[in-house]
Amino acid sequence: MPWSVAFNSELAVVEVTLEGKLDRADRIAANEEAFASVDANNARKFFLDARSYESSLARVNVFFLADSYRDERFRPGKIAVIQPTSKEAQEDAAFFETVCMNRGWMARVFPGRSEAVEWLLAD
Repeated sequence: MPWSVAFNSELAVVEVTLEGKLDRADRIAANEEAFASVDANNARKFFLDARSYESSLARVNVFFLADSYRDERFRPGKIAVIQPTSKEAQEDAAFFETVCMNRGWMARVFPGRSEAVEWLLAD
């Protein structure tokens, strides 16, 4: 499985880690598990570690990934993304950020974990 989801109780955020290539089924399954964690923990912040993500989704699927946060179970407060290492995946992350922001959600891509966590926890 090229992804994992965990609730970080210390930070009160849902952490999603993407590794390698994701197909459409992976994207849907990862979102479902993330939303289940949101429900179980009443979370409003996401931390998306995409450092090891390799672009494999068509741009339209990156749009649908971001757009899925419209789900009634989640009205995001903030979504922090750690920038992937590959150029193509960085473009996906930037597009994801733009789609989220166009929906009125606070989303940002960061070069590292510490900056992302600092931003997530700031109110």
